[in-house]
Amino acid sequence: MNDFEKARLLYQMLQSPDATESAIENIKNSISDELRSRIDRIMESFKHEDIFKYIYSALPWTHLIHSLDETQYPESSKQKFQVPDSILIYKSTNQKYLPLLIDVKTVLKEKETLKNIKINQTELTTEYSKTLNSPIIYAIYWEKIQTWTLNSLDQFERKTSQFKIPIAKSFVNDLSSLVGDVTYLFPKGYRRKSIIDPNLQNSPNHIQHQKYGAILEEYITFNQSDYIKLEDGESSIIDSTTTMREISKISNGRFIEIIEEAEHELALKLSTLILRVLSIYEQDINANNTMAASKLIQNFFGRISALYVPMIPRDRTAYSDKLYFRSFYPGSIYKNYKLYNRISLFNCISLYLDKDNFG
Repeated sequence: MNDFEKARLLYQMLQSPDATESAIENIKNSISDELRSRIDRIMESFKHEDIFKYIYSALPWTHLIHSLDETQYPESSKQKFQVPDSILIYKSTNQKYLPLLIDVKTVLKEKETLKNIKINQTELTTEYSKTLNSPIIYAIYWEKIQTWTLNSLDQFERKTSQFKIPIAKSFVNDLSSLVGDVTYLFPKGYRRKSIIDPNLQNSPNHIQHQKYGAILEEYITFNQSDYIKLEDGESSIIDSTTTMREISKISNGRFIEIIEEAEHELALKLSTLILRVLSIYEQDINANNTMAASKLIQNFFGRISALYVPMIPRDRTAYSDKLYFRSFYPGSIYKNYKLYNRISLFNCISLYLDKDNFG
């Protein structure tokens, strides 16, 4: 067992409630000094590989994600191939199951550029991709904005011995819509009405308003007249994304009616919304919780008939041409991808109103 395999085993043991302290210490002590100096960063990368699988398996067009064993035999194969982290299978608009190889990268803290993607390593991974006839995509987690993007290598900037991509370029060229990571739109000025019982303050059986007491019912409106009642948990979607300004407070007998208004328009991807909802509930990021959050979000926006759009990359590349053709041809998404080389989210809303084309 080489050092990297030991690190992987250590990570798995740390996730298992059945692993003993002595077994964990034995693995730690068997790792070389060189790897031990990098072990925290390696553990962090393993964690984000898992988070990627949990988040993206909860997207509507993803049907399978599984890890690829990074142990390669024979040893000489490493001179020709490098195995990526995972394989993802999603369904196209013409109902075909399509594979994507995934290599996960993490940009920590306040950094705004993914660097040090070695050219020689990408050549080995690309050779593996070509041999399997499956495209490869880089899944990048940007800790600064707590968002994932999917990017192809030809969107990166090539330097002498490495590739890099800045956060802005990765975001405007994000390919996440391939697997159903659509963007939901929050218009400025929509309102939420809350019916509150101040006599039930601190009641464990009710969600509590931060000022006034137990929330009995909540409603949302986009035209200040037609209110839609919110179901359990749906208000957390609003709280995790939008700054609401209180515009009225009316006492009605024992109850208080609060109306709040959204101060800004907002556009967020489903994957980002999942992370935000789990964060507001202080829930672990695991397969069950991400799936529950995804269903909550999708049902909410479906019930209120809100607009969502599959984002189109700003800069077309040979790789994005291939991916969008095989994923969305024929259909309106592919048509608009071909028509618009540079497309603004809020200027292209009308192009995506036909939800029957989403597969």
